[in-house]
Parts: sequence; structure tokens; C-alpha cells
Amino acid sequence: MSDGIASLLNFLDAPIVVGDPDGRVIYVNPAFERNFCKSGGEARGEPLALLFGGGGREALLQAVADVCRRGETVRFRLREDGIGYLGVASPIE
Repeated sequence: MSDGIASLLNFLDAPIVVGDPDGRVIYVNPAFERNFCKSGGEARGEPLALLFGGGGREALLQAVADVCRRGETVRFRLREDGIGYLGVASPIE
């Protein structure tokens, strides 16, 4: 991910995670770190499947599979630590 794009994403209040074709995290913005990396762990390089537990994991993986199959944006819901989130998974070319 280019530094220019990554630096712009750093200023958004919405949590953002970008994955690579191998299913690994290549970027998270500060809002994602604040909301989901509470243990102080680094998300970069981790499998997308390990970002969330239980139903959140299933929702994210299903959304990614749908994006790969259809090639278009997919909206999904997940719940993490008792908080509900509306997610958007999109292909990046």
C-alpha cells in the first residue's frame, strides 16, 4: 500500500483494515487499532481470520469470500466485545 494512501487513511475515524490476496493484514489505521487491538498486539502480518473471534470472524471471512466470488462490495455486520459494527468489504485493484 502506498504511503500516500495509508497516510490519508490514518485520519479517518472509521476502523479500516486492508488484507492481501493471501488473507493477511497489510494495513490497519489508528481507529482500527484503538477499537480492536486492545491487547497492544500488532495486527500487521496476521491472518484476517485471527482479527475477530466467533461470529465476527465468520462474518468477516464470509464477506471476503463474497467479494472474491462476486468482485463487488459487500456489507456485513459483526459484533465484538458487545458492540455491533457495520462493515464494508471491497475489492482493491
